[in-house]
Amino acid sequence: MREVDYPDSGDTFSSTGRALALLSYLLIVLALIPIPLALIAAASGEAAWAWIAGGCAVALLLLGGSLWKWQAHQKAKAHPESRDREISTEGKGPLEI
Repeated sequence: MREVDYPDSGDTFSSTGRALALLSYLLIVLALIPIPLALIAAASGEAAWAWIAGGCAVALLLLGGSLWKWQAHQKAKAHPESRDREISTEGKGPLEI
């Protein structure tokens, strides 16, 4: 299969997109820390701390998820040929162009 040269798709995604992907993964992993803290605070009767920790977990998950979705959209725009596997009728690989 020959490589398709798309204009303006050289290093568009490589540095910024990978940095945003790593940041989004980091935020999602960091969101796992306040969840047990919220449960511990709720079990010990500290409702205010439980709400704060739960709110932090939700905020980190929303921010990480939205960053991940945005960088995935940017990657799909920069590298449209990576969707060939989804378009294949046999499901065995990319379409031959």
